[in-house]
Amino acid sequence: MTDRTGPPDILVCAAGVGAPGGDPLELEDADWTEAWESDFMSVVRTARAFVPQMAHKGWGRAVFVASENAVQPYSDEASYDAAKAAVLNFSRALASAYGPRGVLVNAVSPAFIETPMTDAMMDAHQRETGLDRDAAVQDFIAKERPFLVLGRRGQPEEVAPVIAFLCSELSSFVLGANVRVDGGSVGTMQT
Repeated sequence: MTDRTGPPDILVCAAGVGAPGGDPLELEDADWTEAWESDFMSVVRTARAFVPQMAHKGWGRAVFVASENAVQPYSDEASYDAAKAAVLNFSRALASAYGPRGVLVNAVSPAFIETPMTDAMMDAHQRETGLDRDAAVQDFIAKERPFLVLGRRGQPEEVAPVIAFLCSELSSFVLGANVRVDGGSVGTMQT
């Protein structure tokens, strides 16, 4: 690796915003554009700025945070689903293009992590159901995330070590992967 004043060694793109819910065909163009810009194009633009510098020096790690939604879409989160699926496709394309130049590109797909985004989802579910917070979370899991085997929201601290691993020398043979940190919430073997 290079000294600390040179080009970056590691890039982690973790942007994500919730999307308006409802029937996918009733979403406005602006709803689709907002999800696309925030959840996908932010990754493209950031990678464009830093990955070539890593390739120039012959070493780098790029990790893009996708989502369970990329491989298991939900009809009321369609714009977010599509943007996160694009992140997976983009990470795989970059892995093929830049892996031979020393930049290992991978994705991490968390599910239902306790963040401000899922807090907002739980606030809305609480208002809709009239349940207290814990009951609202359990109700949401039962109704909306039936494959979430662990039956709880994950913690950021459970995702961070996976990202750290992918950024380390220990992952020197991991390229183009999508590592799911999802508590079993994706009901398929496909990534």
